[in-house]
Amino acid sequence: MRHPKKGNGVFRKSNIVKYAWIRDNSLAYPISLMCAKLNVSRNGYYSWLKSKKKPKDEMLPHLIKLAFDEFKQTYGTRRLKRFMEKEYGWILSRRRIAKTMKLLGLRTKNRRRFRVVTTDSKHNFAISPNRLSQDFYASRPNEVYVGDITYIWTKEGWLYLATTIDLFSRSIVGYAMDDRLHTKIIVNALQAAKIRRESLNGAIFHSDRGSQYASDEFREYLK
Repeated sequence: MRHPKKGNGVFRKSNIVKYAWIRDNSLAYPISLMCAKLNVSRNGYYSWLKSKKKPKDEMLPHLIKLAFDEFKQTYGTRRLKRFMEKEYGWILSRRRIAKTMKLLGLRTKNRRRFRVVTTDSKHNFAISPNRLSQDFYASRPNEVYVGDITYIWTKEGWLYLATTIDLFSRSIVGYAMDDRLHTKIIVNALQAAKIRRESLNGAIFHSDRGSQYASDEFREYLK
């Protein structure tokens, strides 16, 4: 979830603690000073203060609309129910949320399925021989390394994760992350492994036949 804009009425637990502290110390310090020091907006504080005086029935449509828009109109009753419980401690039935959404004219949008392709085998780079022949066994550390790329969803969007794994211990000894899929990310992951192990001389590196691992840049680094 993206951080809500200041003063939009969606109160995170961390902000609620700050708002409560500001309220309790409002006679000792200026409101504007405390908001600045705690990195919250005055509008957000006063909205929270106002919400404390309103009954739940009056605030519910407003908060559901804000949460619905914040999640790009993709949250249905099930996820809104969990959100309202986690964010505000309100135990609501899905039927009540559905009724509120209907009154507000809120309809969920179908999210397009995100498909990430990390392996592109259709390239013109040279292919190295498979020295392991699917025998993924190592008799000692720093003998065989395996590289792979995956992707992870974060609050900032999709990130690619490149890893270098020691086949002996099956542990990750080097990794790198980036929001773009390019050769540099696997070079950085291998560099991290080299720094940790001090030297990779004589070791075998195994990976898929994707364009990043088959690229001239990565081959040059392996030398």
